[in-house]
Amino acid sequence: MLLLYDTGLLLSEGSRSGFALAVAIVTATAVLAATVSYWAVEYPGSLLARARDRRGRPRDFYSP
Repeated sequence: MLLLYDTGLLLSEGSRSGFALAVAIVTATAVLAATVSYWAVEYPGSLLARARDRRGRPRDFYSP
């Protein structure tokens, strides 16, 4: 808390610019984490789900 106060990121009576910067940093970090999570976990998982049919059997992509 002291570090946040010293850097001006806590709300004070006269200054709100530090709060806006903190909100921007948290928002950007959340968007970055969501993007990485989607491409590293959810997208490959959806590709694995397509490899099975409705009954849970592997799809035969290379049938004769």
